[in-house]
Amino acid sequence: MKRTLNFTGRKALGRENVSLRLIRPDGGPPYFTASFSGLAELGLPPNAAIRVLPYAGSSSMRFDFGTIGLPLFPDDTVLLDLDAGASVLFDVRIIDESDAVGRILASARQLRPGSDDDDADRKSLLPVETADLGELLWRLDAPEGAAPRLQLNSRIPGAIGRLRTDPLMQGCILPVAIGTLVDRILDPDSADTEDLEWVQDWRVWIGDVTGQPVEEIADPVMRAEVSQSICAAFARDMRFATQCAAANDIDPELVSDD
Repeated sequence: MKRTLNFTGRKALGRENVSLRLIRPDGGPPYFTASFSGLAELGLPPNAAIRVLPYAGSSSMRFDFGTIGLPLFPDDTVLLDLDAGASVLFDVRIIDESDAVGRILASARQLRPGSDDDDADRKSLLPVETADLGELLWRLDAPEGAAPRLQLNSRIPGAIGRLRTDPLMQGCILPVAIGTLVDRILDPDSADTEDLEWVQDWRVWIGDVTGQPVEEIADPVMRAEVSQSICAAFARDMRFATQCAAANDIDPELVSDD
């Protein structure tokens, strides 16, 4: 019998309930690990099934992790069927399979996994990762509703380390990426709603930069002006041009802050 899914009345799983980590071994396909905590405290029945659904681009897979009362961890979580080069996100579902209609009791959507680079970037507003971007040097990976990541082309040797130390690379990439995100966060029609944790973190940062309460702006022209002013303030704080001039033995006093 074909099983259908009913999403009515489901509970929300938080980051405190689900921990995901993506491992990208050299010369092999990525795989993931998952752990769960506090599920029983949510009042979920012990026989409810735990499903983890990774997806990338238009491709997806499904992994069974046992039940609330008896979690089982698959021996093989290699992501062979996902689109190569696309960012991997995860949905997690707790499903009551006691009848033909599989009712989703709790879920979490668009979870980004941790990675080997996260120790240094765990509190970063814009985590950085590498990906196969063809001839693009960088890309802002920010699907609606999901926390953004800055992707650098994996063909560039030491790309992440260079971004962390090279003011020219920082100044060319970061203000553009930040401006794009600020515009989305200030857009009242955006799917990136204030109840998302990453949006809250960005709104705190925007408030710190502007020194004013963060308000949504419906007018796209005015919103773009505000985004540009925030990018300019960020660049002044980071002194990208001054750092580049100093690195090339140019008198920093000759570099304008405007």
